[in-house]
Amino acid sequence: MSCWFFMLDGFDLATTPGNMRSIDSDLESGFMAEATDTYAAILGATAPIEWKALEPHFALGQVLSVAQELDLVTVAEAFTRDDSAAVKGWMEAGLVQLTPDAQAADWHERDPDTLWAVVIRPWVLVQERAVRH
Repeated sequence: MSCWFFMLDGFDLATTPGNMRSIDSDLESGFMAEATDTYAAILGATAPIEWKALEPHFALGQVLSVAQELDLVTVAEAFTRDDSAAVKGWMEAGLVQLTPDAQAADWHERDPDTLWAVVIRPWVLVQERAVRH
């Protein structure tokens, strides 16, 4: 199975082929031989984002919310590795879910600067990070 994720440029979630990078091709070329390399690659594609940039993807049903207690990159890695047991467990526990309308409305209203996202095609995984004082 070929998994694609998008390299995020600031708030741009453009879907042009030039912005896509295949994890599988990196694995096949030996670039990422260990899970930690995959984690690092996904971490590098994770970025802060404004809700307004996510709204079109939300409208298409492509935005998955990741609970604060989970590591966003670990969740994204599970998607790339097709770890259905982990993903199913998180979804059944409500820790990963299609972003509910109420959550989207809240983010639209508040426009938080603590949203982080990574695209694991066809999904946009988004997480609101806790504010640390």
